[in-house]
Amino acid sequence: MAQSSSFASNVTPENAIPKPRLGFWEIWNMNFGFLGIQFGFALQNANVSRIFQTLGAEVDEIAILWIAAPATGLLVQPIIGYLSDHTWSARWGRRKPFFMIGAILASIALIFMPNSSELWMAAGMLWILDASINISMEPFRALIGDMMPESQRTVGFATQSFFIGVGAVIASALPYILTNFLGFSNEAPEGKIPDTVIWSFYSGSAVFFLAVMWTVFNTKEYSPEELAKYHGEEEVDNSEAKKSLKEILLEIMKDIAKMPKTMAQLAVVQFFSWLALFAMWIYTTSAVTSHTYDMKLDKTSFEGIKASVMAINVKDENTAAGKKEAKELKKAKEILTKLETKFKTQQEISTDLGIVMYALNGKILDENKLIDKLGGLPIDADSEEAKKAKDKMQELKDKKSKSIPVQLDAETADFFANTTTIDLKMPEDEQAKLKLFAKLKNIQKEYNQGADWVGIMFAVYSGLSAVFAFLFPPFADATSRKTAHMVGLTMGGLGLISIYFMPSPEMLLLSMVGVGFAWASILTMPYAILAGCLPANKMGFYMGVFNFFIVLPQLIAAAFLGWFTSVFFDGQAVYTLMLGGFCMIIAAALVVFVDDKTT
Repeated sequence: MAQSSSFASNVTPENAIPKPRLGFWEIWNMNFGFLGIQFGFALQNANVSRIFQTLGAEVDEIAILWIAAPATGLLVQPIIGYLSDHTWSARWGRRKPFFMIGAILASIALIFMPNSSELWMAAGMLWILDASINISMEPFRALIGDMMPESQRTVGFATQSFFIGVGAVIASALPYILTNFLGFSNEAPEGKIPDTVIWSFYSGSAVFFLAVMWTVFNTKEYSPEELAKYHGEEEVDNSEAKKSLKEILLEIMKDIAKMPKTMAQLAVVQFFSWLALFAMWIYTTSAVTSHTYDMKLDKTSFEGIKASVMAINVKDENTAAGKKEAKELKKAKEILTKLETKFKTQQEISTDLGIVMYALNGKILDENKLIDKLGGLPIDADSEEAKKAKDKMQELKDKKSKSIPVQLDAETADFFANTTTIDLKMPEDEQAKLKLFAKLKNIQKEYNQGADWVGIMFAVYSGLSAVFAFLFPPFADATSRKTAHMVGLTMGGLGLISIYFMPSPEMLLLSMVGVGFAWASILTMPYAILAGCLPANKMGFYMGVFNFFIVLPQLIAAAFLGWFTSVFFDGQAVYTLMLGGFCMIIAAALVVFVDDKTT
């Protein structure tokens, strides 16, 4: 591909030809790819923490596992922005080649991500997925600056926000839809990702690729010659093609140091805004499942788990299997130690999913043996409850006879554990294990239901952001872009803080109204303000650099939020969400100091 010119600064010369205003369908087609990009991004945000926890990560480890994603952004975004500024193909254009490359890589990563069998694999796939999304995303931001006149840029970024919202609604709600309407299971054996998550990611792979390709084949970019005329240049400068790698890197460093004043002011706002968002994406699943859903473990059940764990001995720690077993046992004991401290002052506590999964994985309770025991129990009573018990046992026997994988779901386990009119003729110690098993199965069920509901919450704020996105242009025209952004961020902060006070899952959707308003604002207003202060020939590069101030708070959050949550909030993630809310309100206050000359 040939290299394009270096264009004029943001000060438009008198001989510049005004860019033509774009029609509805032109704006629609050039932004449609964002539906696919956000589909993948939303699946990542709503489900990766769940995948990490399913594969054995503790609450205070989740943030550090996310660190790969923002770390790639620091490298990928400015480089992709620079390359897209200086790329031109007569057939494919300037930004579109990067749309395609990112779409192909991200679609592949979305297929492999939910099939991770180990925690390190999931963390690695997050790194690849996030890098791929960034390759597509940043040139999309620059495309608005390339193609649209100043008077239409707020509408352009609002349209992107609309497609971001629509894509996120569907993607975030997919696991819930697959579970409750299409019959997919949201439960899986220990260490396995539920089918609802796997098929959601497969769907995301297809949508990501097809939506981006729609934009690629339905958008015509301006040529270097056309852009030169729009910016008052008499000829195209191809000097960029002759620069060495060293010269390019030096230019990147110099341009970062010379970033426009408005961009530096917005950077501080972005820092606190995205610190709040990152806290929300990492910890909403943990916060909602533990604070709003019934993941309570009583002291009697805890003592039963503790006694069983302490009785476990690893036979041979010199083998690979023995080393893994010893590591898992050590981790289980560490969790129990933390929980025991809490039980000194409480009779019930929100438990850690890790110890539940450890107990259900045959280390304490062998599900297969339990099923065999139940299947062989004689039941002579003729009551309705006895008939129900016989039917459930026969169903278990039939599955086993057909070699169908059998799981004792929470409802069945709870039924047998709490039946009072049937003598199950089980020894007392086995009855105690059955009750413990039922308790843990119900905790696991509550977690999965809560995790699915988080997808609905994310769908709601994303859907509302799609609607609110089109309220911002008239709101900004009536007041100012700064005022609109301040209001949006303040509402988002209040929404995050309110999660702590909501008494039911359904009420949490009210919290998402504020978050949806903030998300629409964050995706629209900073970029609309920024595009007017950037040199036209460095639009892609500076859009990439601007994302440093999205990435840096993510890195800080990934490095310290887990420790902060553990030490200061006693592992209660809901307080981390409240902290995020306060950060968003700080961001709103800092908007006052932004100089928006093009308002």
